[in-house]
Amino acid sequence: MTACSSAPPLFTSDNRPTDLIACPGSSWDLCHSRAAKQCGAAGFDVIQRNDDDDATRSMLIACKAAPN
Repeated sequence: MTACSSAPPLFTSDNRPTDLIACPGSSWDLCHSRAAKQCGAAGFDVIQRNDDDDATRSMLIACKAAPN
């Protein structure tokens, strides 16, 4: 039997859930592309960027609310 766990989602101050987008390479383009695909036309806000080395980058994002 194996066990798995996950951390609870983090939320912005306005209660939007956040997502961590990880991408390989030396450019932020793939991260932005993945975030745009995930959030759609509403867009997204970048909460935090991590660039420990040129091999892996990550962004913590929150999708914006869809316009009414």
